[in-house]
Amino acid sequence: MVKRFLGIISLLVVLSILAACGGAATPAPAQPAQEEQKPAEEAKPAEEQKPAEEAQPAEEQKPAEEMAAHRYGMVTDVGGIDDKSFNQTAWNGMLIAKEKLGVEVQYLESQQQTDYEKNIKEFISQGYDGIITVGFLLADATKAAAEANPDVPFAIVDFPSQAPNILGLQFAVDQPSFLAGYLAAGMSETGAVCTYGGIKIPPVVQFLVGFEHGVKYYNEKHGTDVKVLGWKTDPAAEGGGDGAFTGNFESTDDGRSFAENFFDEGCDVIFPVAGPVGLGSAAAAQDRGFMMIGVDTDQYISAPEFKDVFVSSVLKNMDVAVFEAVKAMEEGTFQGGTNYMGTLENNGVGLAPFHEFEDKVPQELKDELEAVKQALIKGEVSTGWPVEAPTEEAMGGEGEMSLVMSFVPSGDTEEILASGDELAQMISERTGYNVTANVATSYAAVIEAMGAGNAQIGWLNTFGYILAHEKYGVEVALATVRFGSTSYKGQIITQKDSGITSVTDLKGKTFCRPDPLSTSGWIIPRITLAAAGLDPDSDIKVVDVGSHNNVVTAVYNGECDAGATYVDARSSVEDDIADVKEKVVVITESADIPNDTVSFAPDVPAEVREKVVQALLDIASTDEGKAALEQLYEIAGLEPVDDSFYDGFRADLDASGYSIEDFMQE
Repeated sequence: MVKRFLGIISLLVVLSILAACGGAATPAPAQPAQEEQKPAEEAKPAEEQKPAEEAQPAEEQKPAEEMAAHRYGMVTDVGGIDDKSFNQTAWNGMLIAKEKLGVEVQYLESQQQTDYEKNIKEFISQGYDGIITVGFLLADATKAAAEANPDVPFAIVDFPSQAPNILGLQFAVDQPSFLAGYLAAGMSETGAVCTYGGIKIPPVVQFLVGFEHGVKYYNEKHGTDVKVLGWKTDPAAEGGGDGAFTGNFESTDDGRSFAENFFDEGCDVIFPVAGPVGLGSAAAAQDRGFMMIGVDTDQYISAPEFKDVFVSSVLKNMDVAVFEAVKAMEEGTFQGGTNYMGTLENNGVGLAPFHEFEDKVPQELKDELEAVKQALIKGEVSTGWPVEAPTEEAMGGEGEMSLVMSFVPSGDTEEILASGDELAQMISERTGYNVTANVATSYAAVIEAMGAGNAQIGWLNTFGYILAHEKYGVEVALATVRFGSTSYKGQIITQKDSGITSVTDLKGKTFCRPDPLSTSGWIIPRITLAAAGLDPDSDIKVVDVGSHNNVVTAVYNGECDAGATYVDARSSVEDDIADVKEKVVVITESADIPNDTVSFAPDVPAEVREKVVQALLDIASTDEGKAALEQLYEIAGLEPVDDSFYDGFRADLDASGYSIEDFMQE
């Protein structure tokens, strides 16, 4: 059993670090910015439109009794209101509402995920009459706010309703993406097209799946072999498949580099599903003379500087859906607890005109696209979405069962995957099961994959396991052993000459964390900061860097003033940075933390779980297995445990005044 934690008082004093992840939000402005742009259907040509970045601040708020018009607020996802894609299209729907309904509309931009809850609360505190949230990632914050404010109507883009006062605004984007794939295959001269996503979440994957299946359908019809680079649908893989993701929706540099790599591999038509990131790909396509298919809105109009590369765009008519949601709120016909679904049939989604490619797209291909569209509307053709998880029959019995083993990106991803593949092979040899390994894009991604049945075995960190157990009934089977112990410590580090000697010195500083759900990298450090009198959301600037190794490197390079990791993550980069322990010093350590886990999804049969556990214990006793575990997460062994092993950590978490739910919005 893990050592009982120090009392919470000593815990908060002694520890000052977590082993996970994070990022603090930019404070929301007292008054949201308001744009004066015309509604979509009455808008001037794109070249004459006033860009969102020129939006003027809202006028000083009048007392409620003087307000004649109702007010509706929109909370953006990251990427900015002027992203020429996702957020901007939704905002245009608000502007249509302003024009047609005479209501007041304002927005708050989310600079990072921790802004979501804060921005929603800002609108609620100002008494707004309805709130629109934009994006899958805002689901938890929207649900919490709606439940706490049952009289306020909410609508959320890209997520179904979760409460009686939430309207879900969803879109069958797999349908126009299927058409886009068919179009791309028909226009390609190299026989290779490509796609990639921003963050691996269902609304992004939905585009990728539809696109790939559209290419496949073209190949079936024409006897061709056009290849798709950047995505492969696989029901047994986490999130429905494997592909290329930038990990963000902001970096145009990433968009350019991803496109350049694909172009070098032979792709000549690219379909980025990453918001503003795709503009970097458009620039690369322009430089190389290749074609691009836009996303969310007609990017020929929204990004006219690249209009010569857009053969078409996949339209996700969020402006129409958002307008209809506000209209329902305003007219008293709002129906929460329901969902709107935009389809090809109701024009909620579609394929944009070919514009400058009108004469370059063969008439035969145009006719085929119209026929495919009608077949999709009638349900005669499958887009491949949703990706169905393997059935029990598909999993089969011994010798046929397929298991996905997912790892958190705690260290070097390539090393983790290499070790994971070795362990998967060893487990397969001992059990007869088909075991595959992957490294998730985030700690949360492993949890969601296990909850959705897309991963059966998860190597979860401490807090990640507690959250997965709470949300989905995930059960621990093994705890890792390091240096002869099933517990470890966290640390907060800084440069030796930074002048930072205590936690209180971190006020106003930049703080790097590996992941918002990392136990030593954020959960415990957040509690420690609060115990020292700092507000983790406003007194420091939190930056997510993806792994403990990256935190150490970022502190060493001066990219952040301090950071949190496990003890002693500095050793993991010593081969590359010989003087890391001289230049990067520890200012505080945490109390003992129970080690990370090997856990199982709730639907894994008991006999399968027992067989895998026994295989892992056997592997851990072999030289080959020990080497793989050491390379994986510096693991020296594995020890059977049950859920009660983590009760001490839960108790101290409760005693600190924080709950699991407090960290679910990170």
